[in-house]
Amino acid sequence: MIIIKLQILMSTMDKKSLEELRLEDKKVKENILIINQTNNNQKYEIDNIKMYNYKEKGLSKSRNRAIENSKKDICLIADDDVVYKPNTFDVVKKSFEDNPKADIITFQIETPEGYLFKDYPKEKFWHNTKSILKVSSIEIAFKRKVILKNNIKYDESFGLGAKYKSGEENIFLMDCLKKGLKIKYIPIPIVLHPFESSGKKIDDYVSVASKGALFTRLFGWKFIIINFIFALKKYNLYKDQLSFIKFVKYIYKGSLDYLKERRRR
Repeated sequence: MIIIKLQILMSTMDKKSLEELRLEDKKVKENILIINQTNNNQKYEIDNIKMYNYKEKGLSKSRNRAIENSKKDICLIADDDVVYKPNTFDVVKKSFEDNPKADIITFQIETPEGYLFKDYPKEKFWHNTKSILKVSSIEIAFKRKVILKNNIKYDESFGLGAKYKSGEENIFLMDCLKKGLKIKYIPIPIVLHPFESSGKKIDDYVSVASKGALFTRLFGWKFIIINFIFALKKYNLYKDQLSFIKFVKYIYKGSLDYLKERRRR
């Protein structure tokens, strides 16, 4: 029987010590790699807990550093404000054992009160280019060797700390699909995170323009139609802050800015 080794890849910023992360679960402490973006480039290892400091910014850069430095078979993407359920490691290992064709598996998030974070599908399925748009980073687990073999990285133009502040996980999964990787959804919660309705708001220039850039990165020239449909579907989320005309203007501006940037590379 092959023993599958898991590692949590946690991104954080400006932590002075490991104590600030409040890692209490023994299994988590023994199987975590922390990427800490701060003002120095030092590496620490205390009681088997690894924390690597990098003097740089950007969530996608942090994710890429974590993948580079990990040595385990399966990686779980994590932020510094999550708590793992007691059975997480067993659930993830069994899910990959039961689904050997899956290169990546996405799971569910649960709130501390015991509710599901989203309106998740009740049955497992294979992801496609539409379903990956609803995936959050902390739901993702993947086979590290497959990611490295296909030279897949997080796009460092997207994510917190980058010009376009969201969508890095969707781009990562889309790039995986384009390389032929198989992504499965399993309806089991593995991580706890407080519900945040504010994260769903799209009512300022940066967040709207970021969506335009994201759709262009994901779907190419189809953004012309997708941007408009998105503006219609999300109207209730932004109507109190932005007019429909202004939202449309911002989202297409984001798409065009991204295209100009890409031509300059």
